[in-house]
Amino acid sequence: MLSLPNRTLACSTAAGPFESVAILKDTVVGVSAKRLVSWSRKSGALLTDRTLPVEGSPTLSLTGNTLVIASPGGSKMSGDYTSVSTWRVGEDSFEQLGADDVVGRLRAVCFSPGETRIAWSSFQVDRNGHHRLVCDLDLRRVGRYPAFDFGPSEPFSERLARESEAPFAKTGGVALSEDAMAIAEKGIVQVIELPSLAIRWEAPLVGAEALRIGPDGTLYATTSKGLVAAYDGAGVQRWKSVGGRTSIPWLAAGGGIVTVAGGNSVIEAATGTVRAWLSTSLSAMAIAEGGREVATAPLDRASIVELWTLPP
Repeated sequence: MLSLPNRTLACSTAAGPFESVAILKDTVVGVSAKRLVSWSRKSGALLTDRTLPVEGSPTLSLTGNTLVIASPGGSKMSGDYTSVSTWRVGEDSFEQLGADDVVGRLRAVCFSPGETRIAWSSFQVDRNGHHRLVCDLDLRRVGRYPAFDFGPSEPFSERLARESEAPFAKTGGVALSEDAMAIAEKGIVQVIELPSLAIRWEAPLVGAEALRIGPDGTLYATTSKGLVAAYDGAGVQRWKSVGGRTSIPWLAAGGGIVTVAGGNSVIEAATGTVRAWLSTSLSAMAIAEGGREVATAPLDRASIVELWTLPP
């Protein structure tokens, strides 16, 4: 079934394309490279429109309480680095939690379910490879894959120089639970214990790109061929579905459904049945608790968030 949005939320400023969205109890939030905007979920009225503390690529947590901003370039060293900062989002202010420069360009930033940790895939152009990094919200490192010894009190410049030469992986999918990290690498999906990096389970999945861990611990993965697969906590595949080619490798899970950006599909989390196709190209998605409402940011329309009420 092809679904059409039932409401469009807009703002008066040129916020630019929203790169991250969230549906909260009473509000809908969109974050672009420069601004954070919120609307009333009930009426659609504009509530806030404010400038971010720093410009960059934002990722907002599901609760809307925490924001990660990645700014290419690196503030301490020139080269292939990204400046990362984390922020607590208040009603009228931003409180900085941490800041650091990391090797490579950040992709696929995600939060643990309790929002106590973040993880991302980082791509280094000159190495043509990725690493995944898990941090606390103040950006203290918890673990890296492939493994890397950060050292107890190493000067920043020396650590970055060493890390830029450390092992890298070919692909970059990553997802995070409270005690484990999921990765996609060399035709397999793995769940790795933190901080030991011991393999909890692994399963074959050729072309895996985006990963997401649902509220119940189920791991969802998309592939470059448009497949979506679900795995239980022991690595047993529950289902495989056609979700559409993932030109934007991005997933969201919650409320009994899984959404796939790029494929624009809404899939039943329990069975893998496609429930709806969204008639738009997306740059971000969010699912309301209960799974009846989805918020999307259109890829080709700046400063807009669309709300979709899904059929039962």
